Amino acid sequence: MTLDSEFRLGDWIVKPHTNSVVGPEGEAHVEPKAMQVLSFLAARPGQVATKQEILTDVWEGEAARAMKHYRDFLELWSDADPDLPEIAEARAYLASSS
Repeated sequence: MTLDSEFRLGDWIVKPHTNSVVGPEGEAHVEPKAMQVLSFLAARPGQVATKQEILTDVWEGEAARAMKHYRDFLELWSDADPDLPEIAEARAYLASSS
């Protein structure tokens, strides 16, 4: 289950339907799979999601394609504002949305 409608995450307004985020510095495009992962995490505020749960839900078991997009998501994550989802540990992720 992922969020399909607009939601807030820290200072950002996340728009899954347009694959974009709007924050204090303007609007930015997000790759579709990265948006699906972001929405997946935001749909579970305060809950830890394992890498396997993300891969199963977002990529429905397509492991080879999943790993390329997963690396793209981690790159997006590393560039994120500190108020966006935090990495709870090396193999599990946590999002808190407002």
